[in-house]
Amino acid sequence: MVREHRITHADLARLLGISRPLATLLINGKREHQRAHLHKLAERFKLALHRESKVEPVYNLVTLKSGPKLQDSAGSGSAGCALGSFGGATCHHVNMAEFTNYLSDRMGRVVLDRTSLTGTYDFDLHLDGTPGLDQIREAMASGSDPGDTKRSLATSMRDWTGSSIFSDIQKQLGLKLEADRAPVDNIVIDHAQRPSEN
Repeated sequence: MVREHRITHADLARLLGISRPLATLLINGKREHQRAHLHKLAERFKLALHRESKVEPVYNLVTLKSGPKLQDSAGSGSAGCALGSFGGATCHHVNMAEFTNYLSDRMGRVVLDRTSLTGTYDFDLHLDGTPGLDQIREAMASGSDPGDTKRSLATSMRDWTGSSIFSDIQKQLGLKLEADRAPVDNIVIDHAQRPSEN
């Protein structure tokens, strides 16, 4: 249902009153979070749902024959990717499963990890066609209609398919996105009710 109705992770988070990262974990099948939270959500919202596997367009993330250009993580700290000041992303302490989840949110389809890489990495991915923090600040300061500016920026930050990702990920990271079709698990919501006030 989430994919069929083009509901984003942020939309699901707003609908359920949960954080966006939790919605992402639930949708992406992180079992340790699903079991703990889906039961509570099901009770509160009188949810009836099921999993459904469907063959859909995907991207496979693979390594180039010349090998990856990734730097092993140094030190410790929180893992994740964030918007880079240059456009694209800055990632710290991420493994390829986390990176493909991040890419899935921006590529309009699921990205599957086919790299066989098992480490955690620190890297920057510079992309033309996506705004960076500096460009966002500048656009917000000069925009005549802040609402239109925010919507335009949000769209270009969420949708990387029109950016230079297909060539830049190869040049910068030694990785490649290949179009394919594969079974994708989806959570289908059969029924939900608005909860009563607590």
